[in-house]
Amino acid sequence: TDAYIPLVFDPGEAFQFDWSHEKVVIAGAMTEVKIAHIRLCYSRLFLIVAYLRESQEMVFDAHLRQMVGSPAIGRLIMGELSFAFNPVR
Repeated sequence: TDAYIPLVFDPGEAFQFDWSHEKVVIAGAMTEVKIAHIRLCYSRLFLIVAYLRESQEMVFDAHLRQMVGSPAIGRLIMGELSFAFNPVR
């Protein structure tokens, strides 16, 4: 028996984050950019931000832009977050 469970979210409850590498032409030169993709789960609003470097700052800046740009701050749905933090020794 197949079961279907619809995903239902309250406004501001959650968002999803991912990134990709894309090639674009900037000032006539082929350049690889890193694209942060953020989707709000309730409204399905999609935010895309391009960066020249892939870094912790990119991840944090993209999340900050989502939080500032949306009326409610959601919790993060991400499979693995350990890549974003350096261990404190």
